[in-house]
This record gives sequence, C-alpha cells and structure tokens, in this order.
Amino acid sequence: MGHREIIEAAVQLFKKNGYPTTSMQDIANELGCTKAAIYYYFTGKEDLLLAIMNLTMTIAERNLAQVLAQELDPPQTLKAILKSHITSIFEEQAYITVFFFDKHYLSPENLHKINLRRRGYEQEIARVVEQGMKEGYLEQVEVQPIVYAMLGMCNWMIQWYQPAGRLKTEEIAQIYWELIYQGIIKKS
Repeated sequence: MGHREIIEAAVQLFKKNGYPTTSMQDIANELGCTKAAIYYYFTGKEDLLLAIMNLTMTIAERNLAQVLAQELDPPQTLKAILKSHITSIFEEQAYITVFFFDKHYLSPENLHKINLRRRGYEQEIARVVEQGMKEGYLEQVEVQPIVYAMLGMCNWMIQWYQPAGRLKTEEIAQIYWELIYQGIIKKS
C-alpha cells in the first residue's frame, strides 16, 4: 500500500459518503490497514483531501498541456480543450466530484493554493480565447465570462450526466462546442 492507493480509497469514500462523515478509520478499514499506516503518508484527513485536490489539478493541467502542445488554431484548440475537459470529468468522476463538493473543507491557506492552480488553468484557456480574437477567428468578447461559461457547462455535467444515457460524452462535447462557437465565432 502506498500514497496513491490511500488517495484512491479516500476519494471513493469521500464521493460515496461525503468528506465530513468519512473518518480515517473508514479509510483504513477500506484498505485493510491501520490508521497508523495512513498517517505514515498523510498528517490527517485534510492533508489527504489536499492531496486529492492537487492530484485533480495535476490531471487537468496535464490534459490541458497535451492539448496546447498540438499547436492547433485557436478555435480547434478550444474545441479540443472542451472535449478533453469533458472526458476528464468522466474518467476521473470521483476526483472531480470531491474537488467541487468538498474543497470548502480545506483550510483557507490550502484552499488558496488550490484556487491559484485553478485560476492558472483558467488563464491558459483565456489565453487561447484572446489569441483567437487577436488572429481574427473570434469576436471581441469579454474573455473571462466565456471561460467560466465553457467550464461551468462542462463541470455541471457531474450533476446530471448518466453514462448509460442516450448521449455519449463526445456528443455532449460537440453540442457544447457548437453553443460556445456560435456565440464567439467571427461573423463574416
């Protein structure tokens, strides 16, 4: 048992039972170990929550970097970001759920650290929108509301999306892309 196995057990329990009601003993029971074994890696439950938040951000940042490395034009980059973000939400559903519903349990200092990373992620997307405007692909718009709308639509899917439902994530990504793109594409 190591760091990652503890995080994985904790994130599943936090998603299922909620952060406040999940104890370190619950996590130890899930892993079949003692609490002392967990405390070898983590100072406490909040430290474990912070590790989950950091891992969630690392995954998001890595996925974004992979999209940006493709060097697509700004509209195609935005479309790829949208698809990557939606895919990540469902590949890492437990992490995303805990990230959005439990981050307020972090201390102000730790929440600030996570929010700095989240803002950095948003700023990278904003740069793509700005580049699209500069290169004439996109209308001159207020950038931040576009970024928030794009991420907000995607992130809210954890509330309603059913993998066994009629729409697949790729179809939803296309619908969302068309909504965003029609709103900001430069009209001839």
